Amino acid sequence: MARLISGQELAELAPCEPGYVNRLVELGILGAKGGRHAASDVHVVRLMLAFEEAGIALEDVARGVAAGELSFPLGLFLPEPEPAATTYAELASSAGRSPELVRRLASELGLPPPADDRVRPAVPRCQARGHGPAGRRADEDVDEMSPCMSDLAPSLVAS
Repeated sequence: MARLISGQELAELAPCEPGYVNRLVELGILGAKGGRHAASDVHVVRLMLAFEEAGIALEDVARGVAAGELSFPLGLFLPEPEPAATTYAELASSAGRSPELVRRLASELGLPPPADDRVRPAVPRCQARGHGPAGRRADEDVDEMSPCMSDLAPSLVAS
């Protein structure tokens, strides 16, 4: 059985504003059971944030959902979400790099920039495994990050 959380908790996990979660419910993209959401709905919220960042209107997505042409059963194959506790500034500091570099790398992976600067849990895990900016010569050495990209992308999608 899916763990149910409040709209506020869902917004904190995404991260986004609680009003964004409410908007997704109003559009019919997210369902709510007694005002509660499946924790796995965080994946749908993150996907909708990425859609908007890419210029896809939520109203268009909502029309597809209402017509039965689109569905997002991401909770069937993605793990339970983890809260994001580390910020880009903290991660960069621990790696001895600039926060701008770390943010740029996340952006190059196609992740929408979070409003509160929190990093998804997979990013520090990737760095802890020896990938990422730690130990690199300079911020310009972003090309050296490419071996991590194939490792990191599935982790980020799952987080």
